[in-house]
Order: sequence, then structure tokens, then C-alpha cells
Amino acid sequence: MADKNTAVEVKEGGKHFSYVLTTTRLILLLIIVVAAIIGAGIIGSVIGRQAHPPNPTTVPSTTSTTTSSSDHYHVILNRLRAIHQNMADSVDANQIRDQLKYLSKKVHHAGSAENLKLADYVKSQWESASFDDVRFQKYRALLSYPDSKNPNVVGMKDQSGTFRYRASMKEEKLHPDENDPELLAPYNAYAAKGLVEGQLIYVNYGRYSDFVALQKLNISCRGKIAIVRYGRMFRGDKPKIGQMFGCIGMIIYNDPADSAPEGYEKSYPNDWYLPYSGVQRGSVSTLLGDPETPGRPSLDSAYRNSNLSGIVSSIPVQPLSAKDAIYLLESLDGLDAPAEWRGKLPIKYKIGGSFISNMSNWVVHLAVNNELVHKDIYNVIGTIKGQIEPDRYVIVGNHRDAWNFGAIDPSSATAVMLEVSRIMGIHLKQGWRPRRTIKFCSWDAEEFALIGSTEWVEENAKELAQRAVTYINVDLAVIGNYSFAAQASPIFTKAVHEAAKRVKDPNDLTKSVYDIWSTRFPLPGTQKPFMGLLASGSDYKSFIQYVGISSINFAYVFNFVTSPLSNYPTYHTRYDTFDYIQRTLDPHFSFHASIGRMMMLLTVEFSDYPLLHINTIDYAQTIGMYFAQISAAYKPLLQSHGVTLDYLQWAIGNFTVACSRFDQSIQNIDVNDALKLRRINDQLMYLERAFIIPEGLPGRSYDKHVIMASSQIDQYNVAPFPGIVDALFIGQTQNKWEEAKIQVANAAYLIHAATKTLTVI
Repeated sequence: MADKNTAVEVKEGGKHFSYVLTTTRLILLLIIVVAAIIGAGIIGSVIGRQAHPPNPTTVPSTTSTTTSSSDHYHVILNRLRAIHQNMADSVDANQIRDQLKYLSKKVHHAGSAENLKLADYVKSQWESASFDDVRFQKYRALLSYPDSKNPNVVGMKDQSGTFRYRASMKEEKLHPDENDPELLAPYNAYAAKGLVEGQLIYVNYGRYSDFVALQKLNISCRGKIAIVRYGRMFRGDKPKIGQMFGCIGMIIYNDPADSAPEGYEKSYPNDWYLPYSGVQRGSVSTLLGDPETPGRPSLDSAYRNSNLSGIVSSIPVQPLSAKDAIYLLESLDGLDAPAEWRGKLPIKYKIGGSFISNMSNWVVHLAVNNELVHKDIYNVIGTIKGQIEPDRYVIVGNHRDAWNFGAIDPSSATAVMLEVSRIMGIHLKQGWRPRRTIKFCSWDAEEFALIGSTEWVEENAKELAQRAVTYINVDLAVIGNYSFAAQASPIFTKAVHEAAKRVKDPNDLTKSVYDIWSTRFPLPGTQKPFMGLLASGSDYKSFIQYVGISSINFAYVFNFVTSPLSNYPTYHTRYDTFDYIQRTLDPHFSFHASIGRMMMLLTVEFSDYPLLHINTIDYAQTIGMYFAQISAAYKPLLQSHGVTLDYLQWAIGNFTVACSRFDQSIQNIDVNDALKLRRINDQLMYLERAFIIPEGLPGRSYDKHVIMASSQIDQYNVAPFPGIVDALFIGQTQNKWEEAKIQVANAAYLIHAATKTLTVI
């Protein structure tokens, strides 16, 4: 979260679920305040303003049909629900376990022979399930790997230039499952190649607010190498911010406070925390898709940008384990680190900028020798053709590539997706066929920059804009066993809630997923579960941000509200193995099975129900809630700089009334009126597209959604009204407020446009 004295707060998180965790715990606290605001009538006044808008829009009155139509539709729904429930109940935990064991047996990073072998395996599974079409989609991508002949180096040199310390940068082998000669050394993909030497400075998590805190202490980072903790934000934004403050290099390490807070005696294989030598890998690219073909698919015919500027990080970056980092940290001198900056290593945390007396002339040596290599990557697309509306697509996806074994990320979800598709194959052979087309997608090179899904969306953007109903993403099926959790377009709230009520929760088989979810992650002030918005960090991004396709991402998670963890502990390390899951998270794979049942129900209901299972009023209420948050926190500040929220408030009021009238108008739909049914479904399908602004948000043209997108200074944090949040950051840090006027006007205009898409005809 940005420092409130200097920048707007970014209020919700989003990576794969893991990074939604850090800032979701903050937004839940903020929503408690918003709930009080709702009680005080502020959101009511948002709706009330539509009665006297600056330029009133007339919202047509509703129409109605006969009760017999409603009765007929309920008969159809009950029949379909029985079929769908049977499909969901058929999900087999043992099948998921066996798939996961196979998928995570070997290292399979993007561009490797093993990952291509797994692509062939997925293809064969879908062909065996009698899918109508299964094919590879190849792209040529620029990837980043460590140089095995010239490894990266982190060390300390004395005044004579002699190494006095070199980090091992090796993870201790703890289980036979971890034996693989293709294991990737710890590194950050797309880290700048280079050698830098200098003094070391500790900057907590490397957030903007952390660097500002040092400025307030009159401590300069210029010309220094920063050492920062993993967690609390996207790793790729840490060096970007560091370079802004003059850093020449960065080391990112796993502090036990964020990965083993109860001590290393409770680390794997004894328990689930990260071992002392564990190192998180990961990309630091802030681009999306293949870096040489931005905005265009990386086909063989593509024009490739030869300018490498912006492809790699602005400064060299290297990750370290706590075991390697402790020697550097305990050598620092200078001021004591603030209490909230102190991790759980057995040292006295210092800010540094200099070393202790007997090392006063030493320097840190950081050499990054990563290579950029062109590789073919392969998506696998499996299609079940719809029988009534084959030109409407329900898309389900999960990436296949991993940092090393990748049992949780991503193979837990790949195994679930294969089980769901296996059961659909059985039903296809028995005569079932969905109303709409279902496309299953196994993405490649997600870990590098969401490349496989991004290139596919770019290649098919025009078709998807016309035909895609929804995108369902499961990146990691199980990262904890505390509760189900979801991020989604608010339009899916009702559908997700209803599906969750029909699946038993493994924590208590007398209760549903919904029961446990609403109890353990409640939306404050309600008896409903909290569901977050979508930002970045997984394959839904191109769908929701580039095209405006309503999307959802879900998983079983740990208690991220009370836990200090930013992620599941073995994320992107060699310890993310089948044994780790079976030993510490889900020994009976019952939580995986529950995710499979949720995936099944959502997929078949979006593809089979005559009327799309979408509720617009949930969207309006969510927008109203976040507007109340922005208004309560920043309206006086904005007004003091000539920025009014009145027109945005009016637009939200009109949109809320339109949603209410639209939802009421379709309660008694005559499903035999095919043309009317198609028109209403198109209105529902295209609603999300109305929130897309073609030129994109400030500083990032690929993020185009004015209601939800990642923060400009942290791609893992979702900002409601992101353009306005970005403009507040610009205003507070640069004293430039014209952008705020633009972004408020853009949000008001597009919400007004969305209102018109719901006109009851």
C-alpha cells in the first residue's frame, strides 16, 4: 500500500490468488468502513442523485411476460441442474491425484522438451474425451533463462577486490521427488544483464512507500544496491521503483517473516513453511505477452521489435534465500530499521548504506548473466461444439508451464481441468452436448509474462469480442485448506454463490462451500462471502483487460486475513512438489475435488442455461460501494483541485436503476422466443465490454478496464476505479491534477455507456 502522505492507497490485491492475499486483508478492513458509509446513506445518495442529474437520461420502464413462461423455464432449469449436479458429483479426487502426480513429476518450464511433452499429453487426453477439435497453437516468444555456463553471482569483496563471501544460490534437496537435472537455478526472468558493485541498503519490501520513508530520513539510495524482501507486491515493480530512486541493482530475498513465520522447524518436510535455503524464482517483466510483439500475436509472420528497451528490468536483479541473505543483512551498519521493517532472521535489522567497521571498505558484487532466447511455445485448445449457439464461447483455462516441478502452480489446476474434461467426455459419449461451445485452454509461458494466453487473445481478439461469453481461470487449485475464495467480475456474483451452495466443503461435509466461505471470509456488514476484483498476475488479464470478457479466478486458500504470508510458502521454489501437496495441504485431494466441482458447475451452467446466469445489479452495487470508498477518502482533496465527482455519482445512480429494471424485466423470460432470448443474452455478454477504454489507462495502454485493473505501481494489486487511483497518485506525488479530471470524466462516460447497453427493448 502506498504511503498515504504521498500517494493514493491501492486497496486490493490480485496475483493468482496468492498475491490477492496481502492486500485483500486490507480491503476487507476498508469495506467495514464502507459498510458504515452505506448505513449512513452515502451510497443511497448516489442512487438518489439520478432523480436530478445534470443531464437526465430516461431509463425505459420494464415489460413483463406471463407466469406460465416462468414456470416453463424453471422446469428446464431443474432438468439441467440435475444433469449438471450429476456431472459435478462425478469429479474423482483419486483421478486428480494421479493426474497431478504425473504432471509434476519432472521440471517443465516454458520452452523445455518436458513442457512440450505435457502439451502432447493434454492433447491426447482431450482427444480421448471425444472433443470435436483439439489443436496446438504455436507462437515464437522471447524468453529469459539463466546462463548455465556463466551463472549469476552475489557476493562481497574486500578493498583488494577479493571475494570474501559468495552466495551459494542453491536449494537443499529434501526429497527424492526433487531430483531432476533440468532444475532451473534461482533467477529472475527478464532481469537486466550486467555487473554492479556498491554499498548495500535495506528497503523492506521495496514498495514506493518504503523508498519514501528512507527519503524522509534523508537516506539516499542513489548508487546503491537495494536488498528487499519478497512479498506485498509484484516482484517486477520492486526494481522499477528502485531505479526511480537511484538504485543500481537489487537483491530480493525470502525473509522467514513472510515464508516461515513460526520458525524453520515447521518448514517442509516437517510442515508447510519454506525451508531456510528456499528461493522464489519469477519474472520481473512489467510487459504483457511476448516482449517483441506488443499488441500483436507472435506468429511466424509477425514484425518483431528489435529495440530491447523496456524488455528487461532497468537494473540487474537476483533472488536469494534467507540462508544466503543473512550474511549480507547482518553485515549492514547504519540506522536501526523501523520496527515494522524487521523480519524474523536472528539478526539486528539495519538500514545500511555502509557495512560494519571491519568491513567498512567492502562492496557487494552483483552479476546477472541471464540470456534472452527465442523459443516456440505451445497452447493446447480443445473444443466442444455447442449444439444451439455454437458461436458463443465459454472458455476455461489454466497454464501448463512451471518454475521447476510446479505441483501447486500450476499443475494442481491442470489436474482439476483434465478431470472436468474427462467427465464431460463421458457425457458427450452418452449424448449430452452443451448449448454453447466450450473451449478448454492449456496455456504456455504464463510464468514469463502471461505469454501464451496473451498471444492467443491478441490473435483472436475480434472473434472473442463478438463471441466470448466468459473466461473461467484456475491458476492454482489449492494453496491452502482454510476456505474457498474467488476474484471475479461482479456480474458473476450470483452464479458463483449458487454454485458454491451446491458443493460440499471438505472442512465440514455437513456444510457447503458457500457456508464455510461466507463464515471465514465474510463481506463485512453482510452474511455473504467476500469476492475480490480481478487485476493481473494470471491468464484472465488479457480477457478482462484487453477485450472486456467477464472473467473469474478461484482457489482454496489459507487464512490470508490473519496470516503474515504473502503467498503459499513454497511458491516458485524446488519444493513445490507432489509430496509437498500430499504431505502438508491436501492428503486426500478432497479440496482439489471441490475446486473441480466448482469448475464443472460454472462451466456447464454458463454453457447450458438458455438465459445466461448473470446478474447486473451485483455489478451496480459493487461499483457503488467502491465509489463510496473513493468519495469518502478523497472527495475533499479532489474538490480542492477543481475535480468534481458529481457527474460520476450521477452516472452510477443511473446505472444502478438501469440494472435493477433490466434484471426485473428478464425474470419471466419466454425461452421459446429465440430472438428475444438471444438479444437479452447479448446485452448481458456485452455489458463488460462497455467498461473498456480503447486508449488504455494512464501509463499502460494494455489495461483498459475503468472499473478494475492493476495499480500503476504494483501489478498484483487491483485498484477499483484504477484510472482515478492512478491520477490521485500522480496528483499527490507530482502536484498535477489534470489527469484526475480526465479519469473521472472517462469513468462517468463509460458507466453512462454501460447504462445504455442495458436499455430494455
